[in-house]
Amino acid sequence: MFLDSHKQQPGRKRPVIQATLLAAAIAACLSGGQALAYTSEDGSTQVNGFVENATYSRRNVGLSKMRNTVLIEGSKDYGEQGAFSNVSFVGAFRATYDGVYDLNDDEFGENAGGAINMQSVGGAGSTAWGQSDISTGVLGFGFDTTENPNEGMVNLGHALHDTDGGVGLGVPVRPCD
Repeated sequence: MFLDSHKQQPGRKRPVIQATLLAAAIAACLSGGQALAYTSEDGSTQVNGFVENATYSRRNVGLSKMRNTVLIEGSKDYGEQGAFSNVSFVGAFRATYDGVYDLNDDEFGENAGGAINMQSVGGAGSTAWGQSDISTGVLGFGFDTTENPNEGMVNLGHALHDTDGGVGLGVPVRPCD
């Protein structure tokens, strides 16, 4: 058996025990919802970690951010190893989940927004964003319909007020790839 063939030297921790303690520290970080730290008896192994949730809600929008983060940092000092005077291993693991894109997929993410019209004070009542009253091809105005910029847009402030002849801005709300 593996453990029988590798006899333990006095003063050294068993690798199985350290691995078990590391797994227990990670599990405690994930389940406890708070910070956790572990340091071995000889101080050569350290593990720190935390779980965090940030949730924000905006009036007239609803859930605007919901991010869960797990951070686990660890270090192991091996001391002098051959020609090297101080050998250590340091690592960090960070995982995040942005739930707002799943929970509010009509407001944020790939399905957010759509095509919008903007008021045209000097011409037609409204035109599609990116177009003008002058048609495509006349003096180079307009846009290429195969690369439609009028996707994933909202009128800035649309949840609060109408433009009513004032200044209106089109804002992209889909992620840029």
